[in-house]
This record gives sequence, C-alpha cells and structure tokens, in this order.
Amino acid sequence: MRTSIRTLLATVTILAHAGVTHAAAPIVDLHAHLFFYEGTGVSFFGSFSSPVLTDSSSSRLGAKANAQALENSGARIIIVALYAHPLFWSTCRDSIRKQIDAAEAFVTAHPDWAIARSAEEAARLVHAGKRILILSIEGASCVLETEEDLNEFIDRRGVRIVTPVHFTDDTIGGASFMPGIEILTNPIAALESLIAPHFDQFGARVHSYGLGKKGQWLVESLLKRGIWIDLAHTSDGTYSALTPWLERAKQPFLYTHTILRRYYRAERGVTPERLEKVRDTGGIVGLLPSEDMLAETKADPVYCPTVCTGSCDQGIPIFLTQYSEMAGIVGDAQSVMIGSDINAPLNFLGAACSAQEKQGYHGLSQYGQLAELWQAMRNFDLVPRDPNAWTERFLAVWSKVKPLQAPAQISPTAPSTKSRPGSG
Repeated sequence: MRTSIRTLLATVTILAHAGVTHAAAPIVDLHAHLFFYEGTGVSFFGSFSSPVLTDSSSSRLGAKANAQALENSGARIIIVALYAHPLFWSTCRDSIRKQIDAAEAFVTAHPDWAIARSAEEAARLVHAGKRILILSIEGASCVLETEEDLNEFIDRRGVRIVTPVHFTDDTIGGASFMPGIEILTNPIAALESLIAPHFDQFGARVHSYGLGKKGQWLVESLLKRGIWIDLAHTSDGTYSALTPWLERAKQPFLYTHTILRRYYRAERGVTPERLEKVRDTGGIVGLLPSEDMLAETKADPVYCPTVCTGSCDQGIPIFLTQYSEMAGIVGDAQSVMIGSDINAPLNFLGAACSAQEKQGYHGLSQYGQLAELWQAMRNFDLVPRDPNAWTERFLAVWSKVKPLQAPAQISPTAPSTKSRPGSG
C-alpha cells in the first residue's frame, strides 16, 4: 500500500530529532540561481564549479554559490531557479537545458543530494537522508511557448514551479514595476505609466496589464499538469488575472522571493492583501535577504547588535524586521521562509552598523553563510523551535498542488508557431 505523505513527514520528524540529518539548520530556500552562469553567460563572473568569487556583501556579479557553499548553507530543500537572460533570447531553451544538465550532474556527483519531482518523492528522499533540489523556471517567455516546450521541460525534464513573468511585459503577461530608474527594465509599460500613471496606497506605481492570450493558454496548461505558479514579479493586473485560475485549481499561493511593498515602494513588493491571500489559501512566501531590496526598512531596535546602541539600518536586523512583520500578516512563521535569489545581481546582507563593521564583522557574502541568517532568526524566536518546521511545512503545502481537473472557463488555443517574445 502506498505510504502517505503525512506518514513520511512524521518519519522525517522522528529521524531528525534522532539526529539523522545532514544540516544543523534545515533551511528551505524558495529561490536560488545555483547554475546562473549557464543562463547569463558573459554577464556573470564565475560558475557553480568555480570557487566562490565574492568576499563582500556588496558584490553583485560574482559567483556566491558552489558545492561546498551548499554543503555549509544548512539548506535542506532548494528551489533552483532556471533563468535565461533576455539578451540571449535566441538560445534561451538551450540555456535552460544547460542549467538542468548542471543540476543533474551535481546530484550525480553528490549522492546526498537529489532532484525531486513531487512532494511525495521529496518526502521519501528526505526520509532517506537526502537534501533536495526542485526545478523552477523564472520567466516563461521564449522557454514555454508551445506544447512541445511543455513536453520537454515540464513532462520530461521535471520542472515543477513556474514564475510566468519576470522584468518585462510580454505575450505571457504583465511584470511588476521596479523602483526608481529600474522601472526601465519594463520600458514600454513605464512609458505608458508616465503618460497615465496609477499609484497604490503606498505610493507605488502599478499597472493593469494582466495575462495575454498566450499567458492564459500557458497557465491553463501548467495547472492541468499540477505545476505550482509563483506569483513573484506579477504586476497587479497579472495577479488579478491569475487569482481566479489559482482558486479554481485550489493552489496554495506562492511567492518564492519578495519583500514588503510598504518599504520597497514598488509594485515588485508584496502587499498585505496579497499576504492575506497566502494565509487564506495555506500558501508560503520567501523573504529576499538583500539590502538592495530591504534598503528602506528601519530596523526594530530589538534586532540591533549591542554595539550599534539601538540604531541600525542594514544587515540581518532589517531582514528580521521585515520577516517579523510578514509572518505577523501571514499568521504563521512556518509559512514565511527564505527566498535567497542567490547569484542574482544583488548584494547580500552587510554589517548592521558601522560600529559592528569596525569590530571586524562584514556580514553575509556567499551562500554558505545562509545558516548564520537562519540562526539569527532562531535566536529571536522568529522561526519555530522545531528545526524541521520549514521542511515539514513546505512538503505539506506542496502536496496540495494538484492537477486542475474541472474544465477551465477560458480555453485559448495553443500557439502554433514560436515567435520572438519579450524578455519576460
């Protein structure tokens, strides 16, 4: 008789408390670009097989993760974000293939790691003492455009999570605006917004472009295959368009890497209303540990090191401040995890204040230090005392993602030809 995921999770907990675990800090990272070089080429320095090239939290373009860093990180489950840079749109499928090949080569060379294609398989692998990779695609445009693409990347290669849009509006749908000058990553929408601007209650510029016809076909096709849709990077219009689809499929809402909009002041951040939907659907969210994304956060003094004398405006304390607030809205610290976005061109977390830096502490610069962030969260009781809470929660939520059975109300025809997309 088939073992239920609930039984497997119970066994995982028993084994973990008995000491049968690879990591002292069993982290779930919802978004990590481990094999970024294959997706970005010359725009990124180093690769997963090279030494870690960063020794500063402010470094943006050097490799921050390799096999040894993963071993040291404390990560038990990592969602591997596969990304094809829009400058290389003509070979984006090859880029995704190379990244999957690299992931498969890694687990072959490191038998304590495995790629999981379902929550049930992941629970069995964790039960067996494995650490888990799960494949996702960030930006579907130019990768998932035809039924043939879905057969290859979803059915055969095992991608299980898809972030439909990325930085730029395209034929899939609308992407969220970034702040300041970064709004130019979505140039046409930015120009339209300058002519007819719309702002939300936080003063963030928003736009209403939702799912295109190709996006409707893609979302329906993914839901029928039981693929988890990631809402990170969605414009308010795309979020509104996706919501009824996800409700129809009874999917727990997922944000793999985000920040609070009220601090970030851009559509890229998540609102309390969206987080309440995560809570109501039993979903999960990953907070992004980067000072580029957390910069406007004023740290709660309780999280500031003693040397900072109650005032700090960067580093781990601003992450803890947003984490505490986000968990309060979602209502469950087990449902707020880390979405590191490691190797994206973002800084990590530096010293909390200049006084701490003068004492020789320079913050987090590479993936192997992720356990330090988790430990800081645990020191302030922001995460459950059970070290396996994130693992159990993630697997339980993923197990609820099922193929869409009921007929969809919208059934667009699949595109018959591959056309040059936007950057997604």
